[in-house]
Amino acid sequence: MPSNDNSFDYNLSQHSMCNEDNEVEQNHDVQRVTQPSKQPSRWTVQEDTALISSFMRHSTDNVIGKNQNKNTLWVKVKVLFDLAREANPTIMPKERNPEMLGGRFRRIAVGVMKWVGCYEEAQRRKSSGMNEEDVIQEAHKLHNETDRKFQFEHAWLLLKKYKKWQEIVGHYVDDNISASASKKS
Repeated sequence: MPSNDNSFDYNLSQHSMCNEDNEVEQNHDVQRVTQPSKQPSRWTVQEDTALISSFMRHSTDNVIGKNQNKNTLWVKVKVLFDLAREANPTIMPKERNPEMLGGRFRRIAVGVMKWVGCYEEAQRRKSSGMNEEDVIQEAHKLHNETDRKFQFEHAWLLLKKYKKWQEIVGHYVDDNISASASKKS
């Protein structure tokens, strides 16, 4: 019976098959042969949460803070991210390297900073009788006018719990924009 995760289940009692790494996978009742995925692996909310928590922990370090080597930062983030993966292997099964973590965080950071601009504009437009949910809905409308649907609300809700998060994330986004602009010149 085919599953929806790019692998195939075969009922081959006591037979063995090889997966993509030529490792034998054997189960008395069901055999699973994994096919390489043609799509990039999607990030889960749990992975984003572990990534953000790891990044914020290391970037808010009172001793080193934001004045640390970029590569060193992402190696430290990976250590904490991997601890979260080990604690939650069923919901965070994918191995991620430091470059993948940095790339995902950049995407989240840019998206959240754009969203914050829309949220702040919605706050300015707030009228009598509007509650926080109304402001968020207005921010979504503003965001959708200029960009596609905001997909990182879970990240924003987590980030805003950190003191000075906008300064830290904004600094990170600005540094990456400057670095990519200097590479193009």
